[in-house]
Amino acid sequence: MAQPYHRGNSQSNSGSMYRPNSSGWNSKDKGDRASEANITLMEMENNQRWADLGEQVELLKGLSQDINQEVKSQNSLLDGMSAQFGSTTQMFKSTIGKLGVMLNSGSSNHMCYLAFFVVFVFLVIYFFMKWK
Repeated sequence: MAQPYHRGNSQSNSGSMYRPNSSGWNSKDKGDRASEANITLMEMENNQRWADLGEQVELLKGLSQDINQEVKSQNSLLDGMSAQFGSTTQMFKSTIGKLGVMLNSGSSNHMCYLAFFVVFVFLVIYFFMKWK
């Protein structure tokens, strides 16, 4: 089983990296230097990818914090709207109750006044919309 690469590995030509042979440099040393350069390049590329990944994680963290803040503000807005709708519902219930009491009072004049008022309001709105 081959041992992992590190400098000074006992399996390599110890100290022969810079020993020239009859044809120049030792061919095994050229392979070791190329392997070391390749490992260095891969480490640099790996470090760059780690840095890019870190930047992307920071960006996602910022986005998730912004989304969290927006959700909290939307929830508070919805809570406020719920309270307002609750009070509006209660007001409509009391108004409908009062109209029921008025209709049950037996006087038909109130119903005529209400119908004339509704027609008058629609006519006023119609004329204002027509002139503008």
